[in-house]
Amino acid sequence: MDIQTATDRQLVAFALGLSGSAANEAYEQLFPKQGTLFAMDSSTEDHLARLKAALEIDRRRAQIELTNANDPKGAVALVQRIIGPQEYESFWCIYLDSQHRVITAEEAFRGTVGQTSVYPRELVKRALQVNASSLIVAHNHPSGGLIPSRADELLTKSLKNALGSIDVRLLDHFILCNTGSYSFAKHGLL
Repeated sequence: MDIQTATDRQLVAFALGLSGSAANEAYEQLFPKQGTLFAMDSSTEDHLARLKAALEIDRRRAQIELTNANDPKGAVALVQRIIGPQEYESFWCIYLDSQHRVITAEEAFRGTVGQTSVYPRELVKRALQVNASSLIVAHNHPSGGLIPSRADELLTKSLKNALGSIDVRLLDHFILCNTGSYSFAKHGLL
């Protein structure tokens, strides 16, 4: 099965190891009204728990793959798999060498459901420690919204200036969630 092109119904069946009418019934219980979860009975809760476990396995696998990432785009996609579904804000940094190869990617700060405190001096310090030439930062919006807040815009400017003072270039700042991403660079905010 090609996971990328499979229907929601096929993915649920595959993830739960079901087929035929059992797969259809599980899908209808999980998504009775166009993708919403409601009116769950105990069997539905069990199916949902299995799906959550599959998502957690994928998130953990992405963390392992991130240690071997060799390009910034791939690293951002992996970070999205890790933090997209989280219920709290998480701020990640992808440190790159002069050839834009990934040196390391790591969670720098963790916050609450609505905000994360980010300290530019700590990112400058870490960039120097790993001898980074450039940096991509990303954080998630647990609400699912992709529009940057004024605080996001101010932070990006502050990071760009702080990193620029040590000749480290901020290449992009991404806002990530399950449904997509927002690039500050693509929108002319860098």
